[in-house]
Amino acid sequence: RLPSARILFTDLPHVLPRLQASLDANMPAVPGWSSVEALPWGQPPTLELRRHAPYDMLLASDVAFRAELLPAFFQSMNWLSSFQTVAIIAIVDRPGEAHHFEASAT
Repeated sequence: RLPSARILFTDLPHVLPRLQASLDANMPAVPGWSSVEALPWGQPPTLELRRHAPYDMLLASDVAFRAELLPAFFQSMNWLSSFQTVAIIAIVDRPGEAHHFEASAT
């Protein structure tokens, strides 16, 4: 971990308690290094999320499971990033997912 690195974990509001419990159980207890916030795709980010935007890096995993949500996902990515932001997006190649993802990303 970089000395000045701060990580913000996001998910839907109903998932946050489970996400926080997982972080508490698996990550070292370093005060202030991370936080957990809700980020429903397609809804304007909260003031807390926008406070640090644009982010240096955005990391997303398994985000293409519902093709109809991809435009909202990319809108949320746009709100939090700039042209200097590095985005790493991992998807599972379930039938049709990669195609829908690529079509939505253009």
